[in-house]
Amino acid sequence: MSAGTRSIRNVCASVAALLIAQLLLSCANKALISSQPVVIADLQIGRDYQGPVRRIAFDASGEAWMATSEALYRVQDGKPIEVDKRARPGQQLLVAPDGGMYAWLIPGDQPPYLHYVELLELPKKPIATLRLPDFPYGFGTLYLGGSGNLIVTVTPLDNAEGLSGDFLYVFWSRDGSILSRATVAGPRIVVTDVGGEAILLIGTSDAVAFRNDGLELWRLSGRFRKAALGGKGNTALLNPAEKGSVHEVHVFHKARVTTVTMAAPVYDLALTADGSQGAVAIGKGEILFITPQTCNGVACAPVRAAGSADGNYQITMLRFVSEQVLAVGKIKEVGAAPRLEYPEGALAALSVAGDVLIERVVPLEQPATWSPSIDASYSAPVFGAHTPHRAYIVRLNP
Repeated sequence: MSAGTRSIRNVCASVAALLIAQLLLSCANKALISSQPVVIADLQIGRDYQGPVRRIAFDASGEAWMATSEALYRVQDGKPIEVDKRARPGQQLLVAPDGGMYAWLIPGDQPPYLHYVELLELPKKPIATLRLPDFPYGFGTLYLGGSGNLIVTVTPLDNAEGLSGDFLYVFWSRDGSILSRATVAGPRIVVTDVGGEAILLIGTSDAVAFRNDGLELWRLSGRFRKAALGGKGNTALLNPAEKGSVHEVHVFHKARVTTVTMAAPVYDLALTADGSQGAVAIGKGEILFITPQTCNGVACAPVRAAGSADGNYQITMLRFVSEQVLAVGKIKEVGAAPRLEYPEGALAALSVAGDVLIERVVPLEQPATWSPSIDASYSAPVFGAHTPHRAYIVRLNP
């Protein structure tokens, strides 16, 4: 073979390799573009569904279930289909974050009109009826976690309004059996972990965590205003309520507490299901990521999400969709106190690297409420956002 022939062949091979590389790069770019999150449902109260949305849940297949104040809907092809509706006044509807279960709280016929609970499997299969066999016979509130892994009823013991005194927490199995009871002092802010493995009760003097069967896991002294729970209840982020401490996050991990001081007041907190990654929203829309395992009881170094803050929005809610993606609710703040205005909101998703995967403006009816709220199930690449008047469903990998 002559040198000229070899040269021509080498050139041809180089050209072919370049064309293949360009083709692969083009395909990769198209795949990247096609994998960007998209809004697959944009719904409006009165037109598409009745009653404000309380929660949007997603089952393992990514199908969306939307509970309003009036009915349960399955969202198919971007449209809600009514699944269950009750006409009785005073009832409440809840759906477990991972789908699979929902419940009606139905008021009793006798004072103080505490509720009993009907548990159902999606789409509409009765599972069990929850009633207390003795005083106080009914419930004021119900909490569901995971796919019904956590079922907890709460009843005020000292006054029907639940303003003070002791509260009875009853932990139930999926078949309607009582697992355990706990009496806790004072009204509590209740936080459930992502997987439904635990529940955290935040009071005026302490925070106490229980496993989903009612076993007490830990108790931490202090007054807190917000919290996130993960790692089967063994990891938590807590924001103190005392004046001068709203800039702090207390990282609880392996029975050790590390205090982290932020540059601005804390707006919301979130944890992944296993508790390995945390997120903190502070003033001016800034988001920081925290790795609880690196917090040693003395110091902890949060990392600022590069694409999070532009100064125009405050964060309304954070929820992890997976270990890699954080869903965010935002509200635009205009003016200066006391004449602040909130003309619109937004939904967004960030990677843990800080990249903005999607951001979309959400209209807010005026006067605006603090919204949108964010729902994610951690079982599928989908999340929901809702205001009192609108609901959205976003798919991360369409």
